Amino acid sequence: MDDKKAFLNDQKQFGFQPPLESEQRDVDFRYYLLALLNRRWMILTITIFVVVGTTVYSFFQTPQYRARSIVDISPPPMYIMLPDSAAQSVMYKKDSFINTEYRLLQGRDMAKGVAKRLNLTRKDIKADWIKKPNSREEELSEIASKLLKMLKVTPVPETNLCEIVILSPDPKLSMILANGWAQEYVERRLDSMQQYTRRAEELLLEQVKSLQQSIVEKEKELHDYSLEQKIFKVDNSKSLSSEELTGVNNSLAAAKQERISAQVRYFAMKSARRESIPEVNQHHSVSRKREEYVKLQTEYAEKARIYKENYPEMIRLRNQLEVVQKSLEPAVEQAYREVLGVAQAQYQTALAKEQALQGQLEGAKRNSVEAGQKERPYDRMTMEIENKKQLLTLLLQKQNQADVQADVQEKSTPTSRIIELAELPKEIFTPNIKKNILLSILAGVLGSLALALLLEYFDRSLKTPEDVETHLQLPFLGLVPHYLPSHHNGNNNSSKALAKKETATETSIDKYIPYRLSMNDLNSSASEALKTLRTSLLLSFPGRPPRTVLITSSRAGEGKTFIACNLALTLTQLEKRVVIVDADMRNPRLHKVWDLKNSTGLSIYLTSDVSAASVMRPGPSERLSLISSGPKTPRPAELLSSTRFEELMTELQKTFDFVIVDSPPVLPVTDSVIIASRVDTVLMVVRGGATPRDVVKMAKKKLSKSNSTIVGTVLNAIDLTDPYYYYRYYTEYSYYAEAAGEAPPPKSS
Repeated sequence: MDDKKAFLNDQKQFGFQPPLESEQRDVDFRYYLLALLNRRWMILTITIFVVVGTTVYSFFQTPQYRARSIVDISPPPMYIMLPDSAAQSVMYKKDSFINTEYRLLQGRDMAKGVAKRLNLTRKDIKADWIKKPNSREEELSEIASKLLKMLKVTPVPETNLCEIVILSPDPKLSMILANGWAQEYVERRLDSMQQYTRRAEELLLEQVKSLQQSIVEKEKELHDYSLEQKIFKVDNSKSLSSEELTGVNNSLAAAKQERISAQVRYFAMKSARRESIPEVNQHHSVSRKREEYVKLQTEYAEKARIYKENYPEMIRLRNQLEVVQKSLEPAVEQAYREVLGVAQAQYQTALAKEQALQGQLEGAKRNSVEAGQKERPYDRMTMEIENKKQLLTLLLQKQNQADVQADVQEKSTPTSRIIELAELPKEIFTPNIKKNILLSILAGVLGSLALALLLEYFDRSLKTPEDVETHLQLPFLGLVPHYLPSHHNGNNNSSKALAKKETATETSIDKYIPYRLSMNDLNSSASEALKTLRTSLLLSFPGRPPRTVLITSSRAGEGKTFIACNLALTLTQLEKRVVIVDADMRNPRLHKVWDLKNSTGLSIYLTSDVSAASVMRPGPSERLSLISSGPKTPRPAELLSSTRFEELMTELQKTFDFVIVDSPPVLPVTDSVIIASRVDTVLMVVRGGATPRDVVKMAKKKLSKSNSTIVGTVLNAIDLTDPYYYYRYYTEYSYYAEAAGEAPPPKSS
């Protein structure tokens, strides 16, 4: 166990770590090319099958002739009986109208109309397979069904045009049907518009007469009601009570403004200084006194420039100024009382007026409420009459427009017309054999390529070293091609030849010749591949190569015994002593490979107290020894778990440089897991291109539970004619094959 830990440390030290599966590889387009080359015969077969099938089908198809006519399906102006805004909204629903016309063109009723127009019979459309009808109508229905299968209606993009396409075996019939269909549609469209116009005129006339009669009756009813309730309207809009209420309300508002103004003026005068009131200053007595005072002041100022103050004239003037000044205050007071009295009188008058109008307003309100109850039915009837008159005006306008439209339709070009009539087709439209063949080639190639890539995607087998390193996360130690002796068909790399040969010689000892190729055919390509495997194994732990190696696989038939025998032979070529132990006590093969009796071997050693030398057989070389499985035992797993097996491994390492252990597959039984914990390392054998990677992963997981060391993986039984390997390894292995006098692998075509 200490040696095993040392081996693991060496492996980490020298960088022999398996790549992580999460590491993404660059896209290798060559890989996909090889995948397609590998399935080239499938691709070719599918393509040929599709092309041949399409060609045969095309030749057996009934020739069809295509005729095409074009009609204009523009919508008509839609303004009769509609207000302007509604007419515009209808005009904007163009898509809905055109879709409706498409549906009408493809309708059964249209097909019956075409059949009637052209007077078609079952013989005309070659419908002899139809059940004989009981009536002409039933015959037309069956003919319509047949015509609809021939019809295809296609809009012309960005226009109001529509193509009517007919496909039939008769070119003349195709032309007649396409033109007949277009003519039937145009005539039906014109008849529909005329019927619509006539119906609109009749409806308008009926509604005008009905509205006129209704207006007369409503006006008489309104007149009688107004006389009965004594309702009188001013300008035919307002009643007298309403007018009175409005007048009183307006007068009251004016009286309130007048009272507020008088009130403000009165209380402002009452609280203001006498001299600041304009009316007081403007009073005649006050203004006269002030004028007299100003005049005396002016005279006094003029004479003061001439006389002194004590002059008699100056004294007289001063005395007069004092008299006038003293008389001014009583005059102001008297004027203030007069002005204040006037303001008070105005305020009281305005207040009385307001109160009187308030009382008058209350009476007017009562009269208005009573009148309003009588006027509501009157107003309702009046509004109804006005609405009817407006509608009558609108209908009269539309009636005039309908007359104009009818006149325009008679004199102008109809909105629906035939743009292009169908011509007699001269060439077959379908089948287009050349086009079908080209499309079938394209479809066959693309389909088969897609299928090949899909099969490759779902192929879970391990084919390349990259697959091993990526999916198993184990080092790749080498690959070994198929091997057949050179005297067998001259080709040692054909997997098919190998399979046939093994089947033909199942009972012959020759089938074990490949197990000894490293001894008998040293220069073959397979022998060189095994030497490469030997080198990879020895260098996997630099300076300390593993001495006990378990050769195993995930399931049976992957070539572990083949690898074990030939690996041991290649090790002896390095002048190393090697022993092969057949630990597969369930299905042993080592004694058959070397043509030995299986009377003694591993089972004898594990079940009795004998030495290793007593169960050991000499090999074909003095450096190679063999221990076969011995007689079968019912409990091989228990024997391999015993200490005797560990003692055997220890004893063999004292005598031999390498111990190669051949074991059963990992998944069916636990024998390999038990042995893996008692050897230095494990070599996994995988049959290239056959073993699913999920199976190998399960085997690896099972081995990892035994704390074993998996040194790497070898891909066995590789077919070098496979494109996966041919373009990568052809040069190398063909060199060895030519050196050995073998036929090199044939180049893939």
